[in-house]
Amino acid sequence: MCQGCGQRKSCLQLYRQIGRLKGPSVVSMVIVAFLLPMALFIAMIATIDRLLAKTATAKELSTAISFIAALAVTFIFILAIKKISKLAGKNK
Repeated sequence: MCQGCGQRKSCLQLYRQIGRLKGPSVVSMVIVAFLLPMALFIAMIATIDRLLAKTATAKELSTAISFIAALAVTFIFILAIKKISKLAGKNK
């Protein structure tokens, strides 16, 4: 693919420079942005479903309520994280 390109050497140098860049790790940001909300959502569904199992509601209704409540809690968590990251960005 690159063999016939006239800019092959400049691209190669650019990719080498990009590969040598040292920057902050994004692992913590990935965990907070993706894994934490998913884990919270799953944990909330399980918790709310377990709490609703003790009541006399229908299973379908219990599942729907668990899903909606877990979605709401996760949404609030994401909004809080966005607000915190905005405030942290202003303090830098």
